[in-house]
This record gives sequence, structure tokens and C-alpha cells, in this order.
Amino acid sequence: MVWHCCVAAVLGTLEKKWAAADDQQSALKLDEVAQRISIADEMLRASMEPLAAKIEQTALAAETAAGILLTIAPHVVRVGSLSDGCGVGRCCVKADLRMR
Repeated sequence: MVWHCCVAAVLGTLEKKWAAADDQQSALKLDEVAQRISIADEMLRASMEPLAAKIEQTALAAETAAGILLTIAPHVVRVGSLSDGCGVGRCCVKADLRMR
């Protein structure tokens, strides 16, 4: 009986050591994964900066183009449509760029 109690105590101690070793391995793996995610996040942010700048430039160009169109819009004159039978197959639009 005494022998059985000693074996159980030794096994209990070994199980605790093994569990602690497993916990340590899991913590190391989690740290490695966290480091990889951090590096990937930095790389993603670095690669997104040029794209964000291009998007901003495109938006500014679109705003400029829209401003130009709004400036000349009063000078656009409709010269034909499908109902007129102009033969083009779509509405014809002529921009009169002369300032009146």
C-alpha cells in the first residue's frame, strides 16, 4: 500500500511537470504567432500607404474634373437624339466651349 501511494505521488509530480512543459511550449508558440502577425501587420500597412496616396490623388483628380464639367455644363448644347433619327444610335452632344 505504501508503495502505491509513493508511485501515485511521483506520477502526480511528473504530470505537473509535463503539464508545465506543455504550457511553456504553448506560450512559446503563441508568442511566435503574435510576432508573425505583428510583422505581417507592419508589412500590410507599409504596402497600403502608396495605395492610399494613389486613391487620394485619384479623388482629387476626379474632384477637379467634376469642377471643370460643372463649369462647362451650362455651355453644353444637345444637337440630336434617337427620336430625331440622327442615325448615330445614341444621343449626340456637342459642347459649345465658347463662353457666352
